[in-house]
Amino acid sequence: MAVPAREKLSPTEQTLAYLIGLGVTVAVVALALAALGTIDNSNVTTSLLLVGLALVVVGIGAW
Repeated sequence: MAVPAREKLSPTEQTLAYLIGLGVTVAVVALALAALGTIDNSNVTTSLLLVGLALVVVGIGAW
């Protein structure tokens, strides 16, 4: 009988998993924007990338 992963995690672990997922998503969006060249100001994409990676690091560290 398969048990979904969400049921195996405590509420705190679920929140941290969502935080890590959000960080990965923000980082991927930043990389996609940089690759497409849709934003002329590279500071925006760099900031998004750093925020995304910071969310991942904080989430993993708190886990």
